[in-house]
Amino acid sequence: MHFKSVKCLILCCLLAVPVWLQAQIYPGDANNNGRVNNADVLYIGYAYGTVGPARINPSGEFTPQDAAFFWSQSFPGGPNYAYADANGNGLVEVSDLFAVNNNYGLETGSFFPEQYIIGLPGIHPALSLGIENPAGSLSVPQGTVLQIPVFFGSDQLPVEGINGLAFSLNYDPDIIAGAFIDFSGGWMSQDNQAFIYQRLLPGGKLEAAVTRFGEDPVSGDGIIGVLSIVVEDNLIDLLNGPDSLHTVIELEDVIGRDSLFHVMPLINGGINISIFNPDKFVGLPAGPGKEPALNVFPNPATGRIWVQSSALMLRADIFHSSGQLYAEWPVDRTKQVSIDVADLPPGVWLLRVETPLGWITRKLMKL
Repeated sequence: MHFKSVKCLILCCLLAVPVWLQAQIYPGDANNNGRVNNADVLYIGYAYGTVGPARINPSGEFTPQDAAFFWSQSFPGGPNYAYADANGNGLVEVSDLFAVNNNYGLETGSFFPEQYIIGLPGIHPALSLGIENPAGSLSVPQGTVLQIPVFFGSDQLPVEGINGLAFSLNYDPDIIAGAFIDFSGGWMSQDNQAFIYQRLLPGGKLEAAVTRFGEDPVSGDGIIGVLSIVVEDNLIDLLNGPDSLHTVIELEDVIGRDSLFHVMPLINGGINISIFNPDKFVGLPAGPGKEPALNVFPNPATGRIWVQSSALMLRADIFHSSGQLYAEWPVDRTKQVSIDVADLPPGVWLLRVETPLGWITRKLMKL
């Protein structure tokens, strides 16, 4: 056999076998950056279904484990696929994602934050809360269980070819008692070919991730989930007298990975929430004095109600408990008005009446 042919044969054989790997793997730290968190979910999701050399004595414990060989694939600019094989059995599968949950937040001793790129407004798509553009606002009563849509992309700036998304949601734990995102029906996971993960952390932080199984990007815009938050029902010490208080829910560390696992530039938004006590005067009064008297009867109601005030009424609004305006009526500076609520769905509603001294709010029970 010709010497050059023999050389080529030897080279091909060397390329066909795994390359010796002198490294240690911490199960769950798929991106090998020193900490297990939601970013690791994207790596395991992208490598899902691939096979490679198994570890000799694999374990899911967060301890350094020797890996003898590299796999044939590596993430672009990142670690070898061997790091995504959390349980070390030679196959990247759902159980490797479970290792992220079991070891979440653990560190190896040196942590390097995952890369993300802040996009340009009007050029790159946004991840936002409540409305399709960042910096929206809501007004809700204390004690509310509030549902806020999570938008990703818009008609003008859709998301093109995303394979995985990870982000953090920050809130004030003194005001918000809990948070959860329902991703079912969202455009990134509506075909059930995606893995969804979220973790509620102390101090008012929710970390979440949505990853497709394998290299399987999707494109779209609109709602990817619905955020449910519980507003504390005893905020008297925080409310500014009879008025409201304001808090912000922020989206941070938004990481998008495309079909080649490259980082996508994205905009991250948040939402401002104004929380008021529905049993007290709402709004800054124009001058000194007590809240005007306001009577609503019958309450509970089935059809028409009467609203009587000791001050002139300018308008009356009915809000859902989520803070959404349901209906409004001009009142034309009178102290008594009749309102037909027969078409109002049964439940607890908020009647807000505007007077020259500000707003007055009362609960209304519709039977």
